[in-house]
Amino acid sequence: MFEPDAGNEQVDPWTELTDELVALTNKLRTTYLRVAHESGPTEGEICDALGTLAGAWSQVAGSVSEAVADPEVRSHLKRAGGSFVDAIAAGLGEFVSPSDASDPDEEE
Repeated sequence: MFEPDAGNEQVDPWTELTDELVALTNKLRTTYLRVAHESGPTEGEICDALGTLAGAWSQVAGSVSEAVADPEVRSHLKRAGGSFVDAIAAGLGEFVSPSDASDPDEEE
């Protein structure tokens, strides 16, 4: 836990992080608004783009639905899911030292 030194007023590192993230967010927002105002798309261009995205999403959803109905694709998905779980387990296993893996009921 953070405890400032009585003789030296230090800022809590979490408060400092929050302040930096708020400042960054404000800077990004200001920059975005300036750039969008100078060269941003019109409302019509935004509507057209959203229509294109909606159409593309429908195509992707249809493709995924059709692919998932294929038994071979489902088999690949199951194996990929298993491999994913194995990879996560192996990665987490690297954080456990041999002494951490010993019997917790054993006394040292």
